[in-house]
Amino acid sequence: MNKKYLLAAILATAISSNAFAEEKQQEISVSGNFTSQLDPAGGTDTLFLLGHYGRYFKPQILGTVNVMAMQSGSSFHMFGAGVGGKYYFKVGQKGEFVPFVDADVMVISMKSGNFSSTPIQIAAGGGASYFLSETASIDGRASLQMQSASGTTTTLFNLTVGLTQRF
Repeated sequence: MNKKYLLAAILATAISSNAFAEEKQQEISVSGNFTSQLDPAGGTDTLFLLGHYGRYFKPQILGTVNVMAMQSGSSFHMFGAGVGGKYYFKVGQKGEFVPFVDADVMVISMKSGNFSSTPIQIAAGGGASYFLSETASIDGRASLQMQSASGTTTTLFNLTVGLTQRF
């Protein structure tokens, strides 16, 4: 009878350790903003969305697949997709601020009327995640982005705030 209990305890430990090992192996993050000119009336509304799916290689290091979409008025459209990486300076616990650095490379398609361009963007930045729970955080990020197309390079500064869910 004791062998059955021992075997059950070993199996329960093995199953729970596998479940624990698989916890927080991925994350999904979304951020964005909406801008509407109020005064003077008649300005252009702009919607910007950024998302990433990440897979942890180690508890603090993940690779990401990133997408970005922007629409300004009815004529300017932008969509981008790319890959990147992120490093958290420690594993976050509820109530903690955890700084991170990240970088990515993205191909972007921009269209406005007769104009179209496909720049390559390289971005590097950092920020901090405030952990609402062991798996959810509010994130603030600042980055420098360099876009290059047709021999022209543009440098941008970007601030975003978003939500991240780990699973």
